[in-house]
Amino acid sequence: MGNQGVDTMTQSVTFDPSVGGDGSSYSDGTGVGGMAEGGHREYFFPLLVQYLAVADYLVEKAAEAVDAASSAANAPGTAATTATSITIGTGSKSFVLVEADKLFSKGQRIVVASNADPTKSISGPITAYSGLNMTINADATSGSGSFSDGIVSLSASGGVPPTRTVSATGLLTGGGDLSDNRTFDVAEALSADIRTGTTKTKVMTPGDTYDALAEVTLQFGANITTVGDASLDMAKFVNGVVTMAGNTTLPNPINHKPGMTGRITVIQDGTGNRQLSSWGSYYKGDGGRPTLSTTPGAVDYLYFDVRSSTEIIIGFMKAPTN
Repeated sequence: MGNQGVDTMTQSVTFDPSVGGDGSSYSDGTGVGGMAEGGHREYFFPLLVQYLAVADYLVEKAAEAVDAASSAANAPGTAATTATSITIGTGSKSFVLVEADKLFSKGQRIVVASNADPTKSISGPITAYSGLNMTINADATSGSGSFSDGIVSLSASGGVPPTRTVSATGLLTGGGDLSDNRTFDVAEALSADIRTGTTKTKVMTPGDTYDALAEVTLQFGANITTVGDASLDMAKFVNGVVTMAGNTTLPNPINHKPGMTGRITVIQDGTGNRQLSSWGSYYKGDGGRPTLSTTPGAVDYLYFDVRSSTEIIIGFMKAPTN
């Protein structure tokens, strides 16, 4: 039947279309193995038998490959699939595996995720597993709705039960349990909060600080006060500015706190020669209280440093020109 054979050790097949053992090959001519002039009657069927033997071998190996793939899919392991419709949520969840005899065991933590949308999943410890049937106590979820194309595998970590909470302390607010996304907030101190200097539940930023340092217009009158007030309220400015329209008094302030420092810019109006004719008793300066510039439009600077509730150190710069 020719030199055709199968090597079962290497799982390969060899085919040598020769006639007998003399090395002559099948051909379309005359002579040994020739199909011409009636030779096909002698040689065609032996040749056909050899081809069929090879075909049978290939079919056999293809079937073995299919069986091997099926065995691999169903082999023991910790990965499986399920076509059971699973509603995302916590609590007991039962489903049927497609593959049998997997190496899952009770107590292992697994995750079941949608093959089409892995953001949909449930996870938790296995509470029962027999044959194709599995039950878990889902204590963590992702996404919403349901899915029926689950990939079942061991959870990469123990996970965090959604009943755990993250609590806000200090300046943080927000938080909550882990059943959903949570947000923490930190209150921002605005310029008014910084000037008041009393809040301890807000965070101060560089921008807020410089906003608070901006000059605040003070109210000229019989006494210099903050706008809309009958007093000079130091909780409403760090740096103030006042235009003198006559002689006036710089009264003792209210809401001042030790450590407060700042500046009051004093501007002469178009007439000039306006003076602080009277000062509150809290102000202390080197050589007494300063005398303001007299030139119309002149700008003087009065600096203050609150040392105690009844003592405010003052410094003075008179109409600087350089």
